[in-house]
Amino acid sequence: MITIFTLGSKGFKAISSLPSTLLNLIDAIVVGKDENVENDFSEDLKKWCLATGKKCIERKAFNPATCSSQYWILMGWRWLIPVDETRKVIVFHDSLLPKYRGFNPLVTALIEGDSEIGVTSLLASEKMDEGDILSQLKLNITYPIRIAEAIAEISNLYSALLFKTITDISENFLISTPQNHAQASYSLWRGNEDYVIKWEEDSERILRMIHASGTPYAGARTNLDGKKIRILDAYCFPDVTIVNRTPGKAIWKDKGNLVVVCGKGLLAIANAQDENGQQMQFSRLRYNFH
Repeated sequence: MITIFTLGSKGFKAISSLPSTLLNLIDAIVVGKDENVENDFSEDLKKWCLATGKKCIERKAFNPATCSSQYWILMGWRWLIPVDETRKVIVFHDSLLPKYRGFNPLVTALIEGDSEIGVTSLLASEKMDEGDILSQLKLNITYPIRIAEAIAEISNLYSALLFKTITDISENFLISTPQNHAQASYSLWRGNEDYVIKWEEDSERILRMIHASGTPYAGARTNLDGKKIRILDAYCFPDVTIVNRTPGKAIWKDKGNLVVVCGKGLLAIANAQDENGQQMQFSRLRYNFH
């Protein structure tokens, strides 16, 4: 009846937490891989499928023509899926649609400093994330918060939403509501250059970006003396009047931590590593980050 397409920890946790009564409605699980994160949970899911006897298919081996499931559920999925009238395709999206349609919405929400994050289940559409909404779950957050913490919180919502979605399917009770397209906003995909710290921004936004770029991602980075370094942790420091303000220049140290000038505010670097993963030691004050 149902085929699930999934990538990442959120989908793995949601599937593995389902009771057997709902697992019995799943025909197969299609597993994606992401080599850009420390653990994409694809191997964990394969082992779980093997242990439970659930059919598992790698993404590149999946053939839509041989799939008879009436419902497809996509969680963390980033590849195109054929949509036709023979089945319903349900997408889990990490935002409170119509806000942040597109890519990496959770990271974007954290960088923007949103007080709420959530998950939306919606019907797939030809245009990006414009389908009718089936359900939404949300929660309040406070800062500072790291991306790993936010993913853990969102994972709980995924589990609850998958339970509800499959239950609604089993009871033939899927009800959808059109989105308000006038309120739509979009989040772009993130490339390597998006992990570079923009020191001309305000210190609070930079700190949120650092925390949103950590594990399972590679971390925020900056350039120093022609080399790339990773900023893994920092904290905001009260601003002062600097008549020749130059974002990226160090100004002093606080408790041994180098304090850097931002476009607005100051940022103290609490944890930094070089390209080899070695802890950075800042022995002087004349540093200029780019």
